[in-house]
This record gives sequence, C-alpha cells and structure tokens, in this order.
Amino acid sequence: MRTTLTRDDDVIDKAKAVAAKRCTSFRAVINEALRIGLAEAEKPAISQRYRTEPHAMGLRPG
Repeated sequence: MRTTLTRDDDVIDKAKAVAAKRCTSFRAVINEALRIGLAEAEKPAISQRYRTEPHAMGLRPG
C-alpha cells in the first residue's frame, strides 16, 4: 500500500546511508525502522522506584 509521508532531510540521509551499508533498499530500511519504533511505543513505560534515604533524627525533647 502506498502512503505519502513527510520526513526530515536528516532522516532520509541516514536511512539512505544505512541502506547502502546493508546493501538493501531504502524502503526496507524505512519499514524496519517503523516496525521497531512502533513496537517500542507499544511497550509500557517502566517507572523508576522512588527511593529515600532514612536519617536518624532522634527524639525531640518534650
């Protein structure tokens, strides 16, 4: 299926360089990059645990 996409020039240049290095087509590189990006977007975000350092404050008089 054909679809028109607007891409930045730097993205096109990098994709063409990868295609030449791998001896594959520009289309194959773009499709692979889209598949990887979409698969990564489907993964749930892993949040970091919030950690605090305990400090010995002692008891206050009174």
